[in-house]
Amino acid sequence: YLSKQLLWQAVLISSPLVLIALFCGLITSILQVVTQIQDSIISFVPKLVVVVLALLFCGSWMLHSLVDFTQNLI
Repeated sequence: YLSKQLLWQAVLISSPLVLIALFCGLITSILQVVTQIQDSIISFVPKLVVVVLALLFCGSWMLHSLVDFTQNLI
C-alpha cells in the first residue's frame, strides 16, 4: 500500500511540469517545422523558461503536497 501511495504521489507531483514541458515542446516543434529553423537551442530555451514559470506557480502546491504526504507517512 505504501509503495502504491508513493508512486501515485510522485506521478501527481511531477505531472504538471511534464505536461507543460510536453505541450511547450510540441508547440515549439510545430513552429520549427513551419519556419524550417532547425536549431536545438530554440527548442531548449522555451521549455526551460516555461518549466521555471510552472515551478513558480505550482511550487507551493507541490511542496504542500509533499509535506502532507510526509506527515501522513510519519
